[in-house]
Amino acid sequence: MIYSTIAPCKKKKGFEGYPDEFYNVPLTSIKDNLLLELDSYQILRETKVCLILKEEDSGNKISIFPSLRVFIYGDVEENEATSIFDKISKSVENIVSS
Repeated sequence: MIYSTIAPCKKKKGFEGYPDEFYNVPLTSIKDNLLLELDSYQILRETKVCLILKEEDSGNKISIFPSLRVFIYGDVEENEATSIFDKISKSVENIVSS
């Protein structure tokens, strides 16, 4: 499993590493852009608290949360994971900035 937070978060003073405030992005608003960026993935499960995408060929899964925390499950190389994180970041860029 590979984990990343796409968006930065504010931290409480004295509690480094424990986020105080996360983004709260509606997953329905980024879903279409994500599917365009990650064209080999399909929606496996969609709720308002988590979007799970699955790649047909490899079976790799991506879990995305409204806080823009992302988990990648499966046999994924580091460069492939970086590419996935970049694509997800690009997809949410417009939503977060607005």
